Amino acid sequence: MLIFGLVAATPVVYLLLFAWIEDHWLPRDELALLVTNLVVGGLLVIGWLLVWRDVVPWTRARRFWTGASVIGTVALAFPVGYAIDAVVGDEELAVVLAGLSWFVIWVVTVSLVWAETPVERARRLVRTRPHAIRCLKCRYNLTGLREARCPECGSAFTLDEIVATARPVEDEWG
Repeated sequence: MLIFGLVAATPVVYLLLFAWIEDHWLPRDELALLVTNLVVGGLLVIGWLLVWRDVVPWTRARRFWTGASVIGTVALAFPVGYAIDAVVGDEELAVVLAGLSWFVIWVVTVSLVWAETPVERARRLVRTRPHAIRCLKCRYNLTGLREARCPECGSAFTLDEIVATARPVEDEWG
């Protein structure tokens, strides 16, 4: 919950950091905004990774593509900024909107990179479903079906009857 509060506070942090950078380090607005985008973007990436670190199965490929997505989406944000500047004619607004678009593009990208594969889903379901729901007549596994009718033998039962007889999963043929 803390990270969502920090994400909500991002505009305030952004403005305070920009003001400090502009006053103490880079007096040119566009450069100060660019540095602010990079620092706040880095903080958002770290926060996002902390939120999802225990949920995402971190394979070697996911680690690689997550890092590559940071670099790739930053590279993609520059043309976005140039396009906004060409249309609007305001460099400062273009830099701010490029930074915002970068984070949105990055979140969408890592959502695709972090998506659960079918194999991972099957493993997760096995771990999180200790009991199989089976047909009372032929013992066919009914887990995941949307109705209380066995597709194997055609028997119909109430959900209460099926759930009351659920047993621990033994094996595929048990």
